Amino acid sequence: MQNKIKLLSIAFSLMAMPLGVVAQEQPAKPVQGKVVAVSGSNVVIDLGTSAGIQGGEKMLVSTPWEIIHSNGQKTWKGEREVGFVTVVAVGEDQALADLVSGRANKGDHVQVLAGLTQGAAAGDETSQRLNAWINAYNTGTVTSWMDLLAEDAEWIGPDTTLRGKAEIWSDAEKKDWDRQKYVESRRIVYGDTVAWEGTWEATDESSGKRVTRPVVIMIDFNQQGKIKRLSSYYDLNSNSSQR
Repeated sequence: MQNKIKLLSIAFSLMAMPLGVVAQEQPAKPVQGKVVAVSGSNVVIDLGTSAGIQGGEKMLVSTPWEIIHSNGQKTWKGEREVGFVTVVAVGEDQALADLVSGRANKGDHVQVLAGLTQGAAAGDETSQRLNAWINAYNTGTVTSWMDLLAEDAEWIGPDTTLRGKAEIWSDAEKKDWDRQKYVESRRIVYGDTVAWEGTWEATDESSGKRVTRPVVIMIDFNQQGKIKRLSSYYDLNSNSSQR
């Protein structure tokens, strides 16, 4: 409870400040910070004094990542991108941001680079389109997520390629799966293209078993915001069936 109160006090104090109070110019060098608190979509970032960040700035969120050999020796150390945030308000050494795509956890690193804001803005729109399709797939009928496909959409699966909405619809109606759902672990957005990684969950209607399979999906959207190409890569050898 004390941590929640502290987070709220930080958020309210930052939101009371004018946007961009620290500096009026775009930083010439990459500005880095660290996530110190997360509550829902609200992210508090420790930037350091006079970081140069302004309200509306798009920032990339990355998480530390290490690969350790079986003998215990660290073989690789780096970071992987996990999300984007938009700065809402800036204080002397901290910023309040909104999570717009992906995720952010305490301890993650954030940075803004020259040209990132423009690219992230395009990525935000694509992420929203993806969210709409994932939500329709997870909570709706075949009709609801089919409406988000282009008429000439191409659907490439592990063992078949479907072309056009009519063919995709016909194939979907033949499936012996119920309560299908995608659960996201991470995504990478570049322009109108998304690389999505997570798991696919469904119930086998013939056996009643719940099945979970790791999956990577590549999606291309057209200029109208419809999915024009979707390629899915499932781990068919995954032993993740459960009752």
